[in-house]
Amino acid sequence: MDIFKTKLPKPFDLPKRLERLGELAYNLWWTWQPEAARMFGKLDYAMWERLGHNPIRLLREIGRTRLNQVAKDKDYLALYDEVITSYDAYCNETKTWTRRTHPEFDTRQIAYFSMEFGLHETLPIYSGGLGVLAGDHLKEASDLDLPLTGIGFMYAQGYFSQRACTPAVWFDRFFGDARAEDVASALVRVIPSIQYSDRDFTDAGVRFKAHVTLPNLKHRFNLVVNDDTDEHAGLLPGEVVRPAQANAPVRGDASAALRYLVSKTGQAGIDADIGLRSQLKVFARLRYYHTWTHTPVLQTRFTQSIFFRDGEGFGETSLYEVERMLADNRMLRWSNQFRPSVEKPTRCGIPASRGRMALENERRRM
Repeated sequence: MDIFKTKLPKPFDLPKRLERLGELAYNLWWTWQPEAARMFGKLDYAMWERLGHNPIRLLREIGRTRLNQVAKDKDYLALYDEVITSYDAYCNETKTWTRRTHPEFDTRQIAYFSMEFGLHETLPIYSGGLGVLAGDHLKEASDLDLPLTGIGFMYAQGYFSQRACTPAVWFDRFFGDARAEDVASALVRVIPSIQYSDRDFTDAGVRFKAHVTLPNLKHRFNLVVNDDTDEHAGLLPGEVVRPAQANAPVRGDASAALRYLVSKTGQAGIDADIGLRSQLKVFARLRYYHTWTHTPVLQTRFTQSIFFRDGEGFGETSLYEVERMLADNRMLRWSNQFRPSVEKPTRCGIPASRGRMALENERRRM
C-alpha cells in the first residue's frame, strides 16, 4: 500500500520520540480511526478544538515545550505507540482483499470522478450526503487496498457550509461573508458540578455558559454569556468554565459581555470585558492570566483581575487554580481566590481569601 503513503512537504519541529506524528497528520487514514484522532487531541485539547481538528495546523502552532512534555508522558506514549503500530500494520498488509481476489489491479488504476468528496471537516470539498458517500467509497477502497483514485475539484473557499440555527448564523451574516473561512463559531457549555468550600460549604447544580467568537475580527472579539454571578471570572480560551463562587448568594444573576483580546503570547494573555449584569447594571473588567501545563492532564493557572461593577465600585481579585482532567469531559479543580477588603481587614494585612474544590462534568454543543 505504498501508493497511499504521503511524503511530507515540509518537516515539523517534533521530538524524535514523536517524529511520526507528522507522517500521520498528512495521511487521511487517521480521520476514520478514533484513537488516532484522540492522540492528536491529547496534545492540546483547547487548540485541537480551536483549529477545527486539523492535525497539520496543530503541529505547526503547538509549542516545542509542550511537545517535549508529552514526549515524557507514559500514558500518551502508550497511545502513540498503539496508533503507530496499527498504522504500520495497515500500510504493510500484504494479504488484502484486492490482492487475493483481483491481483490484476497491481498494475492498474481505477478513476473515481465526483463533484465532492466528504473525507473530513478539515477538507471542505463536500456539501452533503452524496459527498459523504463518495468519501466513504474512498475510505473503503483504502481498506480493501483497491487502487482507486478520486478526481474532483479543490474548491478554494470550501464547497458549502451547513449550520444549525445557532447565534453563529446571525453573526456570520452580520459581521462578514458567510463564504469566508473566518466565520463565527458558537460554543454552549452545560456543566453539572459539585463543589466543596473551605468554609464548610457544599453546592451542586447545573450551569450554562455561551461563548461566541465573532468572525473577520482577527479572533480578538468574543461574546460571553453567563447564567450566574461569576462574570468576573469568565471563560478563558478553550477552558472548562469554573462554577459560581463558593458562599456566593444565589440570586439567579446573568451577565453578557463583549470581550476583547488585548494580547496573547503562548499560555499567557490579557483581555478586557464590558457588559451588563441583571437589572441592567454595567460591569467592566481587565484580566491577566497565565497557564502552566505540567502534563497532558494537569495544569495550573494564575489570574489577576481588576474590575468595576455598578453599585459596588472598583475591586481586584487574584485567583490560583489547579486542574486535573479525569476524562475528556470531567475535571477536578482546586482553586483559591484572594480579594482585598477594606471593610473587614484581616490580621497582618493579608487579603481575605476563599478556597474550594469542584468536580465538574462538561457537555458541549457547537
